Amino acid sequence: PAHPDLADLGEPVAIRGHCDDIASGASSVSRVMQRVRDHVAESGTACHPQTLALGKASGRNDPRDFWRFIDIPIEIETIKLPVKDEKTDRIAVETFPILHPHRVLAYIM
Repeated sequence: PAHPDLADLGEPVAIRGHCDDIASGASSVSRVMQRVRDHVAESGTACHPQTLALGKASGRNDPRDFWRFIDIPIEIETIKLPVKDEKTDRIAVETFPILHPHRVLAYIM
């Protein structure tokens, strides 16, 4: 495959490597996700099931998708925030998933 570093994305060592790259600034979540999407496009179904699922994520929110698909013991919490609808000027409360950066860093350090 064109991206051999992604061949075993479902393996803990590869996951930790990608997390380390992101934490050190060597790569961004968006760049990792693009490499995963490219790898899945080139490999089809001949890759790890977790890599396949991650590569087919929507791409609208790469950080959320990456951390949701990577099986790490970090709790995803939700917060409720007011959101204004620009068309109606109404405010609605919506729920958003969040990861606490200090928990992510504590896991990968």
